Amino acid sequence: MRASMLLFVFLAGCPATPAEPTTSNAPTTSAQTASRKVKFEDGAGRDVFALKQKDDGAKLVGANDEELARLKNKGDDVEVRAPDDTVLGRIAGDATKLKILSPTGEERFALKRYDDGDYKLKDASGATLYELKAKDYGFKIEDSTQAVVAKVKKRSDKVKLKNAEGATSYETKSPISALAIACLAFERLELPLRMGLVYRIERGP
Repeated sequence: MRASMLLFVFLAGCPATPAEPTTSNAPTTSAQTASRKVKFEDGAGRDVFALKQKDDGAKLVGANDEELARLKNKGDDVEVRAPDDTVLGRIAGDATKLKILSPTGEERFALKRYDDGDYKLKDASGATLYELKAKDYGFKIEDSTQAVVAKVKKRSDKVKLKNAEGATSYETKSPISALAIACLAFERLELPLRMGLVYRIERGP
């Protein structure tokens, strides 16, 4: 499969779309260096979890290298599994709209891109759970009440997800997009599904 031949992250970004933010919020491109591991730290520099590339996808591991989830390439989709191989869901769709499906294929959530570079995460009923507003520094993330829940700040050497109080929740020195790390703010989703989005966004089509 074409997807399984991609070297996890950074080898392909999403297809070109209009009105990309100027701070490279969009997924990274094939010009960037491939990595076999993307490590996430907290604000104190302690390891939290990491994505490790595998031949058929990736593995999510905790700070002590314990397995938390498995991400399997299934054509253009990504299947999210528990460590015991139980299917937790699937990430499907394209750069305009990524769908988070249940194990039986029903749409649970959808992350949709708009022409101005903003994104919205909606549930199956169409209600907006989170809105990602493109900024010069990355993204401002608001919940359904328009309260700011997080901000993503991308610099040349790292990407940070900060909470509403301005404290760093997660950061990585791996060259991933602001959009990918913004998905970690979606606390209405289980961590394996959030990391499935991170992986699918950076893996590309």
